[in-house]
Amino acid sequence: RYFGVLFYLENLFQCPIDLITENALRPELKPYIDAEKIYV
Repeated sequence: RYFGVLFYLENLFQCPIDLITENALRPELKPYIDAEKIYV
């Protein structure tokens, strides 16, 4: 399912997508990613 969603979003937006789960996010990187994330 993960790759299906990833490929679907890349196709939809016509650009590379970084797709991760919130649990996989390292705490020290969270502020930087929060500044750029887009909820879909």
